[in-house]
Amino acid sequence: MRSAITFTAVALFSMTALGQDQAAQPLKVRKIVVYKHGVGYFEREGKVTGNQQVALTFKTAQMKDLLKSLFAVDLNGGQIATIQYDTKDPLSKQLEDILIQVPEENTLTAFLTQLKGARVEATVAGEKTTGSVLGIEPVVKQVKDGTVTSYKLVLYVDGGKIQPIDLLEAQSVRLLDEGLQKDLARVLDIHLKAKHADRKSVVLNAAGQGERSVRVGYIIETPIWKTSYRLLFTDNERPLLQGWAILENTTDEDWDQVEVSFVAGSPMSFVMDLYTAYYPQRAEIPVGVTAAPRPDPMAMKDKAAPAPPAPMTAGAPARGRAPAEKKAMESLERAEMRKSFAEELESAVAPAVAGVEVGDLFAYQAKEKVSVKRGQAALVPILSERIDGGERILFYRGAVSSKPMNAYYFKNSTALTLEAGPVTIFDGSTCVGEGLMRKVLKKDMRDMIPYAVEAGVSIDRKVIQRADPVTRGTIANGVLTLTYTQNYESVYSIKSQIGKDSVLYLDHPKTANFKLAEPAKAEEEVEGHYRFKVEVKAGQTAEIKVRETMPQATTVSLLGTPAETIRFYLQQRYLSEASKTFLAQLIASQGEINRLRQRETALSQERTRVTEDQARARENLKVLRDTPAELEMRKKYLAQMEKIEGRLEQIQEEARQTASQCRQLEAELSKKVQEFRDE
Repeated sequence: MRSAITFTAVALFSMTALGQDQAAQPLKVRKIVVYKHGVGYFEREGKVTGNQQVALTFKTAQMKDLLKSLFAVDLNGGQIATIQYDTKDPLSKQLEDILIQVPEENTLTAFLTQLKGARVEATVAGEKTTGSVLGIEPVVKQVKDGTVTSYKLVLYVDGGKIQPIDLLEAQSVRLLDEGLQKDLARVLDIHLKAKHADRKSVVLNAAGQGERSVRVGYIIETPIWKTSYRLLFTDNERPLLQGWAILENTTDEDWDQVEVSFVAGSPMSFVMDLYTAYYPQRAEIPVGVTAAPRPDPMAMKDKAAPAPPAPMTAGAPARGRAPAEKKAMESLERAEMRKSFAEELESAVAPAVAGVEVGDLFAYQAKEKVSVKRGQAALVPILSERIDGGERILFYRGAVSSKPMNAYYFKNSTALTLEAGPVTIFDGSTCVGEGLMRKVLKKDMRDMIPYAVEAGVSIDRKVIQRADPVTRGTIANGVLTLTYTQNYESVYSIKSQIGKDSVLYLDHPKTANFKLAEPAKAEEEVEGHYRFKVEVKAGQTAEIKVRETMPQATTVSLLGTPAETIRFYLQQRYLSEASKTFLAQLIASQGEINRLRQRETALSQERTRVTEDQARARENLKVLRDTPAELEMRKKYLAQMEKIEGRLEQIQEEARQTASQCRQLEAELSKKVQEFRDE
C-alpha cells in the first residue's frame, strides 16, 4: 500500500511562539517621546498573571539601541527574572553544534541515515515496530518502463532480529529519544526564524503572584520629528504664528491612544553594537555620535530662485485701473477677507500641546492622546499665537542673493522654545513666499526669515583695499618695527525703485583678522557677518560704507640696513627723539666701521703690490753675474728687497690693528643695538 508518509516528532515551541501563546495581553505602546537626533523613547504597559513570558518583536537594526536602553519593571510586587533575545549568529553558526541536520533533498531517507543507533517506532498497516536504526537500504525493481527504486528502513529489533520496513508502506516513524526530539525541534525553529531574518524576538520572564502590571521602556531609531510654521499678516493686527509637529509612525503596529512628547534641542546619542557576536576575538566597539540636522539656506552657494512677485503696494501703477470708488470697495473687501481668514485659522486650530522644561531641554507635551496608524503620519498643532517684536523688512546677504529679499525679522515672543523648520508666509489669504526658521529659538531670541526676492531694489558693492601711512616706529633687539593700518572698505549703493520707504538689514561678511572701524558699531553680529540697519527712501539711493581695519607691521634689521635707508627713517615723524638719537649714533658707528674696512681693503691691495715687487727683485737677482756693474745692481736689488720686507711687516701690523679695531667696534655696536629699546 502506497500512502503519504507522515513524519512526526515531539518539537519544542520556538521562543516567539511560546511567548505569544503565554502572553494573555500584549504590551501596548502607551507613551512615545520623539527627539531631533534620530531616536525615540517608547514605553509599553500591559498585564501578566503568575509566572508568565511576554514576547516582543523588533527589527534586527533596532537591537543595538534596544540592548543599551531597555528596562522592564513589574509594578505590583513581582520581578523580571530574565530577558531573552534571539542571537544574531548566522544560520550555519547556530546549527554547527547540533549533530543532526535536515537535508534539502531526499529529506526522509537522508535524515534517517543520520540516526544510526537511534530508537524509533515505525507504524505499518496499523502495526508498530520498535527498534534501533541500522540504516537505509535502496531496493531496485525492474518494471515494464524501466526501474523503480524503493527504500527500506532496516531496524535492529528486540530479540536480536534485523527487520526491514518498506518506507513507502509506513504511515509514520516516531523518534523515541527525547534528546533527538529536542535537537530536531531546535533545528526546525532555527530554520523557521531564518526565514524572518529581519525580526528578532525579545522575551521577558515575569515572576510573581496573581495579575500584575508590567512596564517596558526602550530607545530605538526613529525619524526625527519635524516642525512647520504658518505666519499670517493682517492689516493693523499682530501677526499670527501657527506651528505644527509632524509625527511619523514607521513601526509595524498602530499607535492607539498614545501619550506623545516632542523634545526640542539636540541631546547626544550614539550607536554601540551590543548585538553582534564576535568570533574568535572581540572587535573594538565602534561608537558614533549623531545630532539633529540643521538646514541652513544661508550657507548655500546657489542664489535664491525668484519668488512670486509681492502684492502691489498702494500708489503703484497698474494696467486697466478701475474707477476709484470700485478700487476702494475691492480693497475693503480684500481687507475684510484677510481679516476673516486669519481669525478663522486662529479660532479653528488650538494648540494640542503644552510646553514643559525637561532638564536643559524643552518638550511639547500632548494634552490629548494621539492615534496614528502604522505607515502613516500625523500633524499635531503645537502653537497658535499672536506675536510681538518682529518687523517686515528688506534683507540682503550677497552669498544668498544678488537682490535684496523681503523678510520677516522674527522675535520669539511666545513662552515656548521654537524648533527650526519651514515657514509659509501669508498676507491675508495670499501666500507671498516661503522661508526657513534656521535655528532653535528660545524666548526673546531672533531669526531672519527671508521669503521672497524684491526686484525693485538693487545693491551694488565696491571694494577698496589700502594701507595707511606708518603711524609708529619702535626699536627692540636690533629690529626697527614700523606699524601701520591695513584698510578693507566696502561701499554699498542701495537703489530703490519701489513706491514706499523701507528698512534694509544688510549682512556684511566679516573679513578674517580685521575689526570693524566704520560704522563704529553694527546693529548686531550674526554667523560671521556684521548686520547693519539702513533706512531707504522711496525712489532714492542710499549708501553705507563699511570699513574694516587690521594692524600691520613691517620689520627692518638695523645692523644689515644701509646708512642711506636709516637716514630716511631719521626724517620720519613717527620715531621718538631717543630713537632718532640712537639711529644717528648708529650711522656714525657704521661710518667708522666702513672706514676701517676700506683701510683693510687698501692694505690688502698694497700688500699684493709689494709682494709682486719682491718677487720680481728676486728673479732679477737670480740672473745677475759677478761683474762689477752687475755687482752694483745686486746691491741695489738687495737694498730694495730689504725695504720691501720692512714695508710688508708694517702692512701686516697695520692690517692686524685695523682688523682688531673693526671687530671691536662691530662688537660694541652689536651690543649697543641689542640693548637699546624704545617701544
